[in-house]
Amino acid sequence: MIKKGLIIFILIISILLPVYSGIRVITDNYPPYNYIEKREVVGVSTAIVKEVLKRSNIDYERIEVKPWPRAYLISLKNDNVLIYSIAKTKRREDLFKWVGIIAPYKLYLFKMKTREDISINSLMDAKKYKIGVVPKDVRAQYFLEQGFNKNIENVANDSLNVKKLYNGRIDLVPNEELSMMFRIKKIGFNPEKVEKAYYLKDLSTNLYMAFSNGTSDEIVNRCKRALKEIKNDGTYEKIWDSSIKK
Repeated sequence: MIKKGLIIFILIISILLPVYSGIRVITDNYPPYNYIEKREVVGVSTAIVKEVLKRSNIDYERIEVKPWPRAYLISLKNDNVLIYSIAKTKRREDLFKWVGIIAPYKLYLFKMKTREDISINSLMDAKKYKIGVVPKDVRAQYFLEQGFNKNIENVANDSLNVKKLYNGRIDLVPNEELSMMFRIKKIGFNPEKVEKAYYLKDLSTNLYMAFSNGTSDEIVNRCKRALKEIKNDGTYEKIWDSSIKK
């Protein structure tokens, strides 16, 4: 009875909360977390963000999907912008108002199995090879900070990275395993032809939803409460399971 009463109380409070409008929601194409399918923005992160905004009574016109460099700059330069799925780093910590974690994020350097000449036992070993990265992405920023200026190649998106890897135009691709396999299959390549070459421990943290610094603290706090709520009541796990199974 207590649990039922609590749920009813939460529903009443959410109805009474004023509706905030004018929020701009932006992300990039990073399946299976966020991507376009049949003209709709879907993915596990998208489903979680939609539920958070719904429970927070925050109105928005649509979810915009932009190339990551563009999405990142928009969120930095404009007020009332929600960006997801974004990795939280020391460099970015003060640039956004962070709502919370929406997905785990484990990164690896991938190579073709036929490339037996590639052997990586430490991060510095990777400096021998050409690595494809997306500008302004956390992976690109990380490799630049580690002094990989001469052997990184900027590409427009992760799908192009995969194509370049299979065509032998780059040697390594840094990516999250679920996303890497999703893209390979979507393009029509054989996922069994690639393998993990090195675990990027420093980059393997989590993916977040975050607001631009010009956003009201009330909006941010509402979303924090809603995200905590869906994790506590089991909704988070249900969204994750249903989204990944699709």
